[in-house]
Amino acid sequence: MSSLTLVEPAAYWILEQLGDSLKEVERANMVVHGLFTRPVSEDDLAAFLEVAGFVESVLDAPSRPNWERRLTHRMALSWQGEELDHPKRTVGELARVIHPTLLTKGTRTAGWLKRVVDVLGERMPQATVAEFEDDHAHHIQSIDALLRTLDAHLTRVDEGPPT
Repeated sequence: MSSLTLVEPAAYWILEQLGDSLKEVERANMVVHGLFTRPVSEDDLAAFLEVAGFVESVLDAPSRPNWERRLTHRMALSWQGEELDHPKRTVGELARVIHPTLLTKGTRTAGWLKRVVDVLGERMPQATVAEFEDDHAHHIQSIDALLRTLDAHLTRVDEGPPT
């Protein structure tokens, strides 16, 4: 059987369709959409890391252990235009996702990302939500706990639904 694992998907369109007006989502959109097709500076990267919940403040970003690696890959932030953020899907269609799904979120990630995970968990019939210590990179920073949870998820999938 197939399964999904989603690590804090930034599917904020779900919140928009539910009528959630979140200033932090609007701010994140302004930051990300402002990077579309242009060079991404160190300041841009720091601003993204803040709105995505990787750091408490833009001032903290350069002092984080992963700064140099993130700096190297910052141009990946220039691909996401506004058009990609508004799929022609509806929140109601989430009920049709029948595959077992593991959704993960961090304890210190941005509130809007946690909300997206929780809505997905509520609306997808075979979803399980797991929370791990740390921020948006919890899947890396809590890798051992994530791997144990993923292994348990895949074992349940292999065993099939309870009879």
